[in-house]
Amino acid sequence: MPNSEVCLRAFEVVPVSVPLKTSFSITGSTQTSYFGCFVKLTDGAGRVGVGECCPLLGATADTLPENLRFLPERSAQCIGLSVDGALELLDDEWMRDYGHHFNAGLCCLEMALLDLKCQQIGVSLAELMCRLSGNKTNHFEVPLDIECDITVPAISLIETERFLKSVGGFGFKSFKVKVTGENIAADFERVKLTHGLMPRGSQLTLDGNQGFSAQNALSLIELLQVQGIDVSLFEQPHPKNDWATFVDLATQLPFPICLDESVKNRKDLEQALSYGVPFWLNLKIMKSGIRESYLLGLQAKELGIPLMIGGMVESDVAMTCSLHVLKALGGVDIVDLDTPFFMKELISENTAYHKASSSLCVPEGLGLGLIYSQKYLGESRIKTV
Repeated sequence: MPNSEVCLRAFEVVPVSVPLKTSFSITGSTQTSYFGCFVKLTDGAGRVGVGECCPLLGATADTLPENLRFLPERSAQCIGLSVDGALELLDDEWMRDYGHHFNAGLCCLEMALLDLKCQQIGVSLAELMCRLSGNKTNHFEVPLDIECDITVPAISLIETERFLKSVGGFGFKSFKVKVTGENIAADFERVKLTHGLMPRGSQLTLDGNQGFSAQNALSLIELLQVQGIDVSLFEQPHPKNDWATFVDLATQLPFPICLDESVKNRKDLEQALSYGVPFWLNLKIMKSGIRESYLLGLQAKELGIPLMIGGMVESDVAMTCSLHVLKALGGVDIVDLDTPFFMKELISENTAYHKASSSLCVPEGLGLGLIYSQKYLGESRIKTV
């Protein structure tokens, strides 16, 4: 019989929306506000674990309205269980029954449970990741200089210029431009403008969010080459299951493809490797889960696959969780954890996102290590005890 102090006794599900400073437009999606929800799990000793659900249909398969029904039902099943018992339920039953659809919802529950477990045993989330995986290298003890990139959404040229000037003092040295494949001329002009405004020597990458055919992708790159604009990476230009286009582009482009939506787990990674062409990999906890993202990253590192770590339009809570994954991995090649910079207000009070700087750090403390804003997480909207 587990100690009552470590068993779950209550939960809350809190929907949250926060206006964005500029619209966040990608292939097939435009957001003017952050939309997500948070699960708060409380144990018998009063400790609270927090998880964030921030779905994006094309990447996570689920939606926020679905999760506002799904999360209370699953959270209620945890009441009376220990954290380890709830994690076993998640891993053995929920992943089997819901893992094909509720990716962001399951990530949210996993985050809250891991955050609470860390508090119970007295470690940070980064250290727990290493313990759970059997990793003995203590990456979490290595200080990291974490430099984040900044994303330029698929917005008008006037909005692009305004946005880039607004973050000009943050010190960004890596810029990722969203391109859609719907209007190659507009994509080209947005990339050209970004290239002209970013500091000399900065890295420039593209993100297609599955919007390109091989012909459109090659046409865009040809236009950029004529202008002498160097691109270092093209993230997921093709539809996620279109492996023929992946191979076609990987063998023709003058720089690598970074797979995102195509690789959710280690099984997908094996399929990508089977085609025998080089690529990068973008880790995202909302599509893969927290522990799977970490294990996927470890496997990629062992195979010499360069890594990016990114997310959906997530708040500083989920992005901090990803920073813990990054720290446990000992760093990655590109850090794309920038969407809190787009939010007019933050959910926590003690992250580096409060500073106007591209330099990020992992908060000290147990679990996620966050102190939460009473405005957003101080009151419950849905509650069961």
